Amino acid sequence: MLMIDFIKQLLCELKNEPALFIATITAFAVIIQAYMAWLQNLQSVRPYIYADFEKSINQGHKTLHAVLKNAGLGPAIIMDYYIVYKKKKYRDIGIFELFKSTFPNWHARISLPYDALEAGRTNEIISLPMEEKTQDALQKLIAENFELVVKYRSFMSMPWLSTTYSSKVHYKKLKLDKK
Repeated sequence: MLMIDFIKQLLCELKNEPALFIATITAFAVIIQAYMAWLQNLQSVRPYIYADFEKSINQGHKTLHAVLKNAGLGPAIIMDYYIVYKKKKYRDIGIFELFKSTFPNWHARISLPYDALEAGRTNEIISLPMEEKTQDALQKLIAENFELVVKYRSFMSMPWLSTTYSSKVHYKKLKLDKK
């Protein structure tokens, strides 16, 4: 009840002082407008990360690349990432050991925590030599058996306001869209 009494008394005081009433309303309007401008700034530089496949041909050798893309409007700060295979999480050197045992001729790039991925840019995760006829089967094998989980945030947001991307969710959505 103390808060209600305080508000009642404040309104009585403001009723007697029109200049104070106008100043208080103006202060509230400025605070709300500043908050809305801050939200707009956050939205205008929001990243959007997803995993995709690309292929390349270099001196007759065909390669399938699993890449991380930022299709958002601002850079993404990668907070953490790992690969899930058979319900086990692999980070850093564990990713190298996992793929060395699974794919003999592969290459990888490890993103370190707090790496930045600019808007519109692509980061290679792994690359695998392939033949044209095995491309679709290889993509399906990777997408169905390996899950990439990336926790990232905008450079303007606080660390606890991060977003998590899962390639499994993305892959399942693509399968539903094709039906």
